[in-house]
Amino acid sequence: MKLNNTSLSHIRGFNYQPSFAGHGIPRWLDRFNTATIEEELRRGINYFPWYNTTRIWLLLDAWWVNRELFLRKLQK
Repeated sequence: MKLNNTSLSHIRGFNYQPSFAGHGIPRWLDRFNTATIEEELRRGINYFPWYNTTRIWLLLDAWWVNRELFLRKLQK
């Protein structure tokens, strides 16, 4: 199958899940760690210097539990 729209063909990246928590609520509310995220994304650049996109999964459950805290952490 040939894709007619190749305008996105330059996108290279990966899905990112921080290492400090296995589930979304602890990840976004209890154990959120900006320094770890920065270090892990820096490693991503070292291992994959060609990547230009990172997908981060946001958990609606964490937003439901504590909307203000979730948004505050997300803005970091």
